[in-house]
Amino acid sequence: MNRKTTGKIIFMIFSALIIFLFSMCEDFQEETLKPEKTDAYAIEVFKDTNLVVIPVGLVTEDVDANTFDVKTGEVTYAGLNSYSDVMGHLEDSSITVDAGKSHYQITINKAKENALLFNVSSDKEIVIYTSHYVNVNILDNSKTAMDVDRDHSAELVSGCFTYDEAKDEFPMPTIKTRSAFELSAGEYVLNITATEATKETTFSLVVVEKQ
Repeated sequence: MNRKTTGKIIFMIFSALIIFLFSMCEDFQEETLKPEKTDAYAIEVFKDTNLVVIPVGLVTEDVDANTFDVKTGEVTYAGLNSYSDVMGHLEDSSITVDAGKSHYQITINKAKENALLFNVSSDKEIVIYTSHYVNVNILDNSKTAMDVDRDHSAELVSGCFTYDEAKDEFPMPTIKTRSAFELSAGEYVLNITATEATKETTFSLVVVEKQ
């Protein structure tokens, strides 16, 4: 085999390697830049401009007296002996959310616990998304917090943006928090509290089942 033939073979092998690596990079980009199925579904719900405006219940706890107060609308129920009583008043006041296609808008009180009632018909994973920086937890009827997974992928952040044309601002990611919960069938309180990063009190909330 002469030098010219050897050179051609090396060139062909090198070219084939480059093409292979390039195709692998493209496959990798397509895979990693695509939100997983549940996040992709939530992004579509966030893009729905038909907002469901829902009130929240404001809950305070007297640690010494071991009682709860819950305010729903203009009515305050004071001295409740159990957290299941709080759930009852939230249900009576229709302060409830469902997993599905609803794009909720809520307004919280930064100084208190903000509560929404949430029912789970069967064992399932529920994922809750918000458009602002808040703490999201789910509590059972004894006020025990359920385990939560707050993993928040770059693909989710990059999948949905808002842009204020009047202010000529840079596009900003719509979804700020993602909280996933493995729940058994039952009744729960979706609890939202402010953090140091909470600047806005009105924002979007989306609740979906794992797809």
